[in-house]
Amino acid sequence: MYHKNILAVRQAGNQPINGYTDVKVSDNFTNIIFKMLKGDQISKHDFNLLSEKEQMIYDNLIYMSKLNKSHHNTVDKTVQKMKDRFSVLEGEIEAGNTNDMILQEIYELLFKMSKNNIISHNEARRYWKELKK
Repeated sequence: MYHKNILAVRQAGNQPINGYTDVKVSDNFTNIIFKMLKGDQISKHDFNLLSEKEQMIYDNLIYMSKLNKSHHNTVDKTVQKMKDRFSVLEGEIEAGNTNDMILQEIYELLFKMSKNNIISHNEARRYWKELKK
């Protein structure tokens, strides 16, 4: 967590992880992260205080950090939401809409889905390369 509730997901060496851009999060989200760092359990009530977008970010982080068995989460629902959103964005591209924001969201979703073992990293890269042609 950076200054003013900016969540920056990084790997060792402070390098960004594909698909994870820096994002401003709420005080509730920040409180949950600090609660976990103190070793406290995250309850359903804590989770429900987050917006839908923050719930998806939380679920992705929980899954990547392998904490999904010890803290409340809705990883299965988030996986389905990512698949559904990807289908919508794919439909936009097929309809000829190549807006940069759509392409950026597809890029982020591809690599989030690979981090969550929905698709392989190679599949994500291959799809992205084909899309950029």
